Amino acid sequence: MFETIFVISVLIEAVVETVARAIEAGFNWKMITAFVLGGFFAYFFGVDLLAAIELVPAVAGMPVVAVNVLLSGVLFARYSGAANDLLEYLKGLRP
Repeated sequence: MFETIFVISVLIEAVVETVARAIEAGFNWKMITAFVLGGFFAYFFGVDLLAAIELVPAVAGMPVVAVNVLLSGVLFARYSGAANDLLEYLKGLRP
């Protein structure tokens, strides 16, 4: 139960921070592009982040798919920069 509460808290924080950054920064095409591409790839490839973290909603159907795509897009947009920074760091470690 604690894990579920923690994961939901992280999801809420990611959504709030991403929306706040989008509003404060105005039109940020990189963030919007990352959000749209993240949602598209999650839908196209059937990525179910909620099921991957064992967070299965009580409601089934299309709204769950829409929420999953939106959350996936937000999470991919939020953490794509961190993934890129990690790859750049690892490239620098090569001899």
